[in-house]
Order: sequence, then structure tokens, then C-alpha cells
Amino acid sequence: MGKDVVKKKRSGIKITGTLIRTIAYQPESNQAAGSMLRQQTFLCDLMRQLKVDSTKVVKKLLEVKEFLTRPENVTVHLAANIEKLSLIGDLRLPWTTCLSQQPKLASPIKSSPQVPCHSLLLRGNTPGLPRDVITSVGSVESAFLTQCTPSLNSYTSPDLPPLLVLIQYLVQLEGPMWRQIRGQGLSYNYDLHIRPCDGLL
Repeated sequence: MGKDVVKKKRSGIKITGTLIRTIAYQPESNQAAGSMLRQQTFLCDLMRQLKVDSTKVVKKLLEVKEFLTRPENVTVHLAANIEKLSLIGDLRLPWTTCLSQQPKLASPIKSSPQVPCHSLLLRGNTPGLPRDVITSVGSVESAFLTQCTPSLNSYTSPDLPPLLVLIQYLVQLEGPMWRQIRGQGLSYNYDLHIRPCDGLL
């Protein structure tokens, strides 16, 4: 995994994506926690700990596994024809092997609140937050630019369909962006996309 991070750090587009997520999202969000820069630090530290005391590391990993597989920490969304699947066998049987503890059938499990939408984890206009970052990637000869702005944060917004059509029109082959960017030899690649789950364009 550590070597994968080194490979990704040679990709300009992955670096810019990582930096955008670092700037846009709160530090406690999954987007920030899953950053390759943070992961590299974590993995290097983990490797050092394994050399010093591997049993302690394994114990901590088993504790994490036990916590994650508790019934109250697992949410399953199943969309299927239950009656038809029940003809094959007991649908509860697979869960008896993957959960660390089995729920008591008499008491229903109350799950904790769902994780908020990504757009709720955006930093917004936090004072002192850098709005732009420039970094060098020694192994890449090209330059990369990535920008984002707050946008629609709902898939049910009435503005989403026309915005998707507009984006498709702008980025299509020989469309306006192609003529202004690729057609003039300014860049080989360009893209524009909206992510309502992130609330970003």
C-alpha cells in the first residue's frame, strides 16, 4: 500500500485531486482521512511500529475489526426479492459468520445516525484557510490545474438535469471548451463535472 502511494504521487492529476479534497473538506471527514498524503504518513508509522512490536499492532487491528463488525455498527441496505431469495436458503445465515457478535433476536438494534452527506463536511469560508495551492511534482513534465466551487448538493434538485446537459454541451468533442482549449493547443485534456453528493462543481 505504501508503494501505491509513491506511484500516485507521480500522477499530477491525483496530486491536484488530493490537494482539492484537503482544502475543501474538514480534517475529520473521510475525504481528508483517505488522502494519500495522510495515508502515507500513517502507513510509514505503522511499518515502524510493526518492527518494534508487531503483537501490539495486530492487537489494535483486531480491536478495530471487532468494533466495525458489531451489529450496531453495521448497516446493510438490501434491495432484492426476499421471497424469491428465501427459496434458495436462509438469508440470515451468511451474517452469522461475518459479525463478531450476534444480535439478540428479541431486541431490535437501534442504529446510530447515518453519516452526513459529503456536502455537509465542506469547510466553506473558514478564516485562514488557503484558497489555492501550488505544488511541484518532479516526475511530471506537464502542468495540472484543478478548480472547484460549491454547487448543487442534491440529486433531486430541478437544476441538476439542465446543468448536466450544459456540462455535456461544453465538454463535448469540438464543443466550446474543445475549440477554446484543445483546438488552440493549450491543453490535451480538460473536464468539467458536478458531484451533488460532494456539493462541488
